Amino acid sequence: MTKAILVFTCLLGALGSATAQNQHLKLYLGFELADRPFLEGINFDATGPFYKQQYATNPFYALAFSREKANGNFWEISGQTDAYLGFSTVYDFTGPDSIIPAPLVKLGEERNNFAQLQFEYNWLQGADNGQKIRPYLGIFLRASAQWATFRPSRADYYERERWRAVVSPGFVPRILIKTGGRWHLDLSAPIVLGYFGLESSYVGNPVLTSEQQRSTSFDLSGFNLETQIRLGVAYSLNKPAEN
Repeated sequence: MTKAILVFTCLLGALGSATAQNQHLKLYLGFELADRPFLEGINFDATGPFYKQQYATNPFYALAFSREKANGNFWEISGQTDAYLGFSTVYDFTGPDSIIPAPLVKLGEERNNFAQLQFEYNWLQGADNGQKIRPYLGIFLRASAQWATFRPSRADYYERERWRAVVSPGFVPRILIKTGGRWHLDLSAPIVLGYFGLESSYVGNPVLTSEQQRSTSFDLSGFNLETQIRLGVAYSLNKPAEN
């Protein structure tokens, strides 16, 4: 019985060592064309500032964990966020076309956070013959959430809050560059094919009823232009086997 346990333990250890050779930690750096809510500070009205969706190009970084199979295919989980602990000050301002700039007036504070989790599976295009440059094509499913809030410091403006949860599929072309040893580079461009979103907003106008202060809506899109350009630096958790 003791011998059987010892053999079983050795097998588990060997299996763990073998699979660990195909596991990587990865840091992505890049730019994205993404749909984000922002606090519009130009068209203030009697109900105060409001949040609006807008496509914008932003730098980002993301962390990922991937596991490669013996045939070269691999799956990956990545996450990114721009969550902030505190609030930033919102000022009223005069537009750039104004001849005489007006003094800054504090309107309140805002916080605009975003988080994303993505699962993808990538297929090696061609045989794994130990080549240094390997083309891949993958698919992914992404879940993201955005939360924007505004706290006024003046009585003529109202508290506002908006959150949005989105699930979106897409595909990702990728080029993996082996540099030798435990390191490799990863250039990819995830492209969103569409999304399904749930959005809720709140405005603290005391004139409105509690039902009127809150609104919820669904959003379905078959195509949009949201994409990323990512350069990943990956590190193998175990020294890879020699080719």
